[in-house]
Amino acid sequence: MKLGEMYETAIRMGIEADPRGRERVEASLAMAKHRFEQLPDYLKEIFDREELSNPYVDTRVYVGDRQAEVGALIAGIDMNVGEVLLTDRLREKGRRIDAIYTHHPEGMALSKLDRVMEMQAEVWESWGVPINVGESVLDERRVEVRRRFLPMNVDQAIDAAKLLEIPFFSAHTPTDNLVTSYLERFLKEREPRLVDDVERRPEFAGQVHGPDVADE
Repeated sequence: MKLGEMYETAIRMGIEADPRGRERVEASLAMAKHRFEQLPDYLKEIFDREELSNPYVDTRVYVGDRQAEVGALIAGIDMNVGEVLLTDRLREKGRRIDAIYTHHPEGMALSKLDRVMEMQAEVWESWGVPINVGESVLDERRVEVRRRFLPMNVDQAIDAAKLLEIPFFSAHTPTDNLVTSYLERFLKEREPRLVDDVERRPEFAGQVHGPDVADE
C-alpha cells in the first residue's frame, strides 16, 4: 500500500466511525472551507489546506512521498527522536521498515491538539448534554492543553525523520474513533450492569494476553 493510501484510509475510516456522525463531520469541513474563503490572499498561502478534506488536525503525513510503497512500518503511541533513531539503526541492520507511524501527533498537529477537543462537546451533546455546558466544561482544559504544547519544540522528531529520509505520519483521532466504535458495539451486545459482566471476546483469547487466556 502506498503511504498516501494508508493516510487516506485512516481518514475515511475515522469519518465512518466518528461518534458525531457523518453530517456533523461534513459540517465541520464546510466550516473550514468557509474560514479559508474568508481569508486574505496572503493568509491563504499559509493555510493548512489539509483541513479542507481532513477533519482531524492531529492526523497528518509529516515526511515522505505519498506515492512511496509501505510494506512494513514501525508503530508506537509516541514516536519521538529516540524512536526515529532506533528505526534508522534497525534499517542499517537490514530490517525492512518503510515508514514510522505515531499514534500521538507531532509538529503543528501536536500544537493544535486543543482543537481536537472541540468534538468532545458535540459527542456529549448527542448523549443529552447541552452544547453550551459541554463547551464550558472543556474550555478550561483546552486552554491548559494549548499552553502546554505551544512552547514545546514539537518538530524534533519530524526534523530527525526528514534528515534520515524516513516517511513519518500520524493518525490520532481516527484511531480513537475506531476504538470508541468497537467498545460501543462490544458493550451494547453484552448490556453489562457490573464490571464483572464484561467478558473478553472468545475470538481474541490468546492473541494479546498469551495462549493461556482461554483457559483462565
